[in-house]
Amino acid sequence: MLDLSVIIVVSIFGIIGYKRGFIKSILTFGTSIIALVLSFIVYPMMTMLLRITPVYTWIYQTISKKVEDISFGGGLQSQGDAITKNITWMPDILVEQVKNNNNTAMYDLLGATNIKEYISLYVTQMLMGMLALFLTWVVLKIILTTVIKLLSGIIEHLPIISTFNKQGGLCLGIIKGILMLSIVGLIIPILIEIPSIQSIYLEIQSSYLSKWLYENNLIIMVYNYLFHI
Repeated sequence: MLDLSVIIVVSIFGIIGYKRGFIKSILTFGTSIIALVLSFIVYPMMTMLLRITPVYTWIYQTISKKVEDISFGGGLQSQGDAITKNITWMPDILVEQVKNNNNTAMYDLLGATNIKEYISLYVTQMLMGMLALFLTWVVLKIILTTVIKLLSGIIEHLPIISTFNKQGGLCLGIIKGILMLSIVGLIIPILIEIPSIQSIYLEIQSSYLSKWLYENNLIIMVYNYLFHI
């Protein structure tokens, strides 16, 4: 069912792109990409703002409750196995990062005294960064879209082959649909923590396309590569 929703979303963006044509589509798609690139540059400021809100406390307390009854053992191997087995609500690439940073240096940096405090603090900061990236993108997207609308009326009247305009718009629309799903994927690990919609995780795990997009989210991969506490 979730896979069908993915197909519908991508198809809708494709149809919108076809109707808009290549020129309008490239402009709107361009705002999404530019907003995303800028978000990776300025999202740390949004993270700092979010850390003084109740959101930080809520995420930290939620993660703490998730790990308080887990037996991690005393060795790195047993702790790594426990992390892999129990922290299943995040993409594997992020879980691996939690495992790889389970060391004394990171404990000192975070002020953690044990494995449970480390996971609670580290995952909270990781998810806060992803939420900040998402919110920063939304704000920048709105600003850039407003500017582009002022220019599109002039640019769209430039001579262009109609067929290419429509087909190009369709292709860009499909790509944009996938990009939008990837951006929404940034906050899925946080949404899963909300009791009323926790079932979305089971839906993802029982789907093919949705699970593949969740585990292979290019934006999360870039975030994972750039992520620093």
